[in-house]
Amino acid sequence: MLLISLPWETKAFFRKYFNEKTKEYYKKFIIYIVVTVIGCIITYYICEFILIEGIIGFILKIIICIFIPNIILIFICILTQNNNFKNVIAMFGKNK
Repeated sequence: MLLISLPWETKAFFRKYFNEKTKEYYKKFIIYIVVTVIGCIITYYICEFILIEGIIGFILKIIICIFIPNIILIFICILTQNNNFKNVIAMFGKNK
């Protein structure tokens, strides 16, 4: 059901609200899926090298699982010059 309704809903949504082509959306969507899968694979193999057992090893793996995928995503956003990413960084950089 999801695979049937998703393309039509996306097309209607983008046509009505964003005046943007759905082809660009699907292109970005596929890129994000690929980056996520690559991040998962890299994180998995890094965690496999951690031979420390117990709570210390578990905490170390949690830290790796938090930081590595986010670093990869930030790196990809910087390389692709994602404007949304730049807006978020600028928002946090403002002094209030």
